[in-house]
Amino acid sequence: MTLRAAIHDQASTPRPSARVSTVAGLLDCDASQVRRLVADGELAAHTIGKRGVRIYLDSVTEYQARQAR
Repeated sequence: MTLRAAIHDQASTPRPSARVSTVAGLLDCDASQVRRLVADGELAAHTIGKRGVRIYLDSVTEYQARQAR
C-alpha cells in the first residue's frame, strides 16, 4: 500500500468526536476541566470554525485508561 492510499483510507473513515459538554458529561466533570485537558495535551481535539471544539472519543478512552487505578 502506498502512502497516498494509506492517507486516503484514513481520510475516508473520520474519527468520532463529541462536543466539550458531552465529554464533560462522560467524565463527570465541568466543561472547563475538559478544555484544560485539551490545552494540556491530555485529550486530542479539533476545531470547527472559529470557536467550535470537538474532542476525539478515542482520546477520551485512552485518557481514562491512563488514569485508571
